[in-house]
Amino acid sequence: TRTLAEADDLVAIAARDDRRIAVAHQGRVSPATLWLKEKLGEGLIGELLEVRVHGKQDKRAGGEDLLVLGTHQFDLVRYFAGDPLWCSARILQGSREITLADARAATEAIGPVVGDEIEAMFAFPRGVNVHYTSRAKFAAAAGPWGMELIGTTGRARLLNDQNTQVFVQRSTGLTAGGETREWV
Repeated sequence: TRTLAEADDLVAIAARDDRRIAVAHQGRVSPATLWLKEKLGEGLIGELLEVRVHGKQDKRAGGEDLLVLGTHQFDLVRYFAGDPLWCSARILQGSREITLADARAATEAIGPVVGDEIEAMFAFPRGVNVHYTSRAKFAAAAGPWGMELIGTTGRARLLNDQNTQVFVQRSTGLTAGGETREWV
């Protein structure tokens, strides 16, 4: 749906006709995602502490990135961390706080969007914090869109795209210079 009113209508129709609604968040059934979920449960990176999510951050950076691709990412965050407790966000347009006058039509048929930069913080159960970023000027530093799950003993990087990939960084032990970590 493109609006909350359309979503409300859809939910009402489904309830009236005893139907179920399936949301097309196919990333949840990717073999790489299923593998990561299983391994997280086995302690792959220890206790989950934080998730850093970054959008594609292309020409749609900000509001459109959040609405088009962010819903898929937040579905995965909920899959790994549960339901959020609260959120706080900042939305900028051209490095200044947004106003209602900044609303514009998206390049895709999803209704109006606002902002070319979004930074949002979420709190999840068990002390897990999630940070979402979509800023065009951040794309090169962030790399491919996806998320990094940070645990007490390692990290996992889930790269979203047509072929989801997972990379894991774990401690390889202590050396004279300190702890060494490598991506595997």
